[in-house]
Amino acid sequence: MPIKRRPKPRTPPSVAALVGPHRTQHGDMLETEDTARAGKLRVRNRTQTMLDRYYGRRELDKDLQKNQRLYDTGCRLYALWYAAGGIQLRASGFERHIPTTGNTSDEQARKRRELNNAMRAVGLRLSPILVHVCICGEAARDWPPLREPKAGLDVLILALGALADHWRV
Repeated sequence: MPIKRRPKPRTPPSVAALVGPHRTQHGDMLETEDTARAGKLRVRNRTQTMLDRYYGRRELDKDLQKNQRLYDTGCRLYALWYAAGGIQLRASGFERHIPTTGNTSDEQARKRRELNNAMRAVGLRLSPILVHVCICGEAARDWPPLREPKAGLDVLILALGALADHWRV
């Protein structure tokens, strides 16, 4: 009687094998994930915004739980802003997009009120850096009111901490 051999478990290819060395040389956090088609993988860049990069480098906090807490707060702020009718500013046009207040749904109006309450809880001095980094995707050191570029990340950590305390994250 012939012996039935079990097939070896298939290991997914590495990210470097899928995209090549040119995509991994700049410190991007690339991960593979499954698609709807069986056996097909796609590569996803986990460092698309500055908040993602700060999280990946553990610059928000050295403690993993606190780092995750601040990152989740920033992502929740962006999701709330997007649900309130905002879109990320792109370089395709030079006009600033101002979300219209007319003809909005009740859900958008509720999200906009929640966003305004969150910004009020953070305060007038700290809320602009949240918009600059979490919503616009800019670097914290490029925030215009700073006199010292190295202080941008510290101000961002303070603002995210205040917002996390407001939301009790």
